[in-house]
Amino acid sequence: HKFQKKKKIFLSNFSLIFFEWHFKFFCIVNDIVLINVFNIVSLQKAAKENKIDVIYDLLSKLDKIPDFCFKRSDKLRKIVIPPSIKSIGDRSFYECYSLTHVFVPSSVTSIGDFAFGRCFSLTQITIPSSVTSIGYYAFSECSSLRKISISPFVASIKGGLFNACTSLTKISIPTSVTSIGNYAFRGCSSIAQISIPSSVKEIEKNAFPLSIKIKKI
Repeated sequence: HKFQKKKKIFLSNFSLIFFEWHFKFFCIVNDIVLINVFNIVSLQKAAKENKIDVIYDLLSKLDKIPDFCFKRSDKLRKIVIPPSIKSIGDRSFYECYSLTHVFVPSSVTSIGDFAFGRCFSLTQITIPSSVTSIGYYAFSECSSLRKISISPFVASIKGGLFNACTSLTKISIPTSVTSIGNYAFRGCSSIAQISIPSSVKEIEKNAFPLSIKIKKI
């Protein structure tokens, strides 16, 4: 039998560099994923036990509260967000039925879609002026929320933002706002009157319930 000679494979310097970079990138990405999974699991465990200090310490290692992070954490009653956090992810506190108070630091610039949706017990939340974006239905069905101040740098009140906030009695729309989305204040039955600044150029369908008296300023 004749044996064929094995061909030698030569890699260029570029190929070696690319392979090395790709391998390192793969390892880094997987390390980040593992770290994030570990953090989320630890945060959820602390939330189930309502360990506020532990949650604060764990969040201090992150710059974003991950999407769905505390979803349906029934034991969580109060949350103080550390200054390392820049954004609050989508549905991060969704359906935290026992949550009553939230402190948002001035480091936060964005609040995701449905972030605090269906937090039925939420009565108080501080939104700093650093926040420039608040997502769709972010406070939808927060039926115990009585008062909230919108950051003076928010450009849009997005659809469903305060949908069914039945205890909300007063809200001020800042002059930075240029549009108000669908169902933004639908079901806000305790608001008798709302003033809309001249900066608002667009109001979408069913933004307000018929019971609210709208005053343009």
